[in-house]
Amino acid sequence: MATPLAELMTGNVKNIIDCYKSATESQQMAGENWYFAALHLAEDLADKHDLPVKNVAYAIAALSPITDWITNQIAATEVCDTGFTRFQSGANIHKANRCLAGELTALRGPKVERFAEAIVNPLGDTTACIDRHAFSIWMGTKQTDVQQKVLQRKGAYEIVADAFAEAAKILDVPVHTVQAVTWVVWRDMHDVVRKIGK
Repeated sequence: MATPLAELMTGNVKNIIDCYKSATESQQMAGENWYFAALHLAEDLADKHDLPVKNVAYAIAALSPITDWITNQIAATEVCDTGFTRFQSGANIHKANRCLAGELTALRGPKVERFAEAIVNPLGDTTACIDRHAFSIWMGTKQTDVQQKVLQRKGAYEIVADAFAEAAKILDVPVHTVQAVTWVVWRDMHDVVRKIGK
């Protein structure tokens, strides 16, 4: 019998706020600029290939699973240029190409859909992009691969996303900024290594 969700989802809004407030000036700036940098990439690729920015943003998100940001940018550039990249699975490349062609419904899954929305509108009030780091931030401790699987259960993603929305409201800061700033803090705190192709 599966453990009740309430027993596994024990994080709180205070953990998010504390993480956000612990940001150094450079971490704050990096977080605030993160989605704008992603949007700038989407705009540059859209301009180069005469494509709608939204299509490119969704393609970037389609190429993001299990990929660091540096590799994600390379993959997006390669797919826009050639339709292929060595840095993603065939299934995700296919989704990205469908997005570039305007079939945005090819992008499926709460994390990648929210990631795309945040790129399109960094200051918007859409749902936060919740990944394993956001989950750990909400929980207050680094979660193991096994513990992170709880996010796959029905309703789990929404619990964490709602907490980020509440934290953003309390801080009076856009939700995507809260998520990005806390991600930068968490990355630095836990020495998250980002390697091309890993």
